[in-house]
Amino acid sequence: MRILAVDDEPIALKGLMSAISEVVPNAEVNGFGNISDALLYAYVNHPQVAFLDVNFRAESGLDLAKRLKEMNPKINIRAPLKIHCCSKVRIFYSRFMSKRRSHTDV
Repeated sequence: MRILAVDDEPIALKGLMSAISEVVPNAEVNGFGNISDALLYAYVNHPQVAFLDVNFRAESGLDLAKRLKEMNPKINIRAPLKIHCCSKVRIFYSRFMSKRRSHTDV
């Protein structure tokens, strides 16, 4: 299984990737700190799951989710629970999770 993790906060990204690797030890987990590198990876490698932050300094995680869904409508996208959103946003996210990630969140 190929899993994409995207967060522009290095410590959060490292923690997320560690949690994913513990829960899914045989997965290929690739992490990126910016949207453009994540999109390039997704275009070439077609991940089945993506864990995304939605609050980037310069870009929108919502736009990333939309573009990933356009590339692969079946991708399972997971995002932080902290966003309070309308149904329009929920279209792109398969599941919301807490920023304080635990094994049950992954």
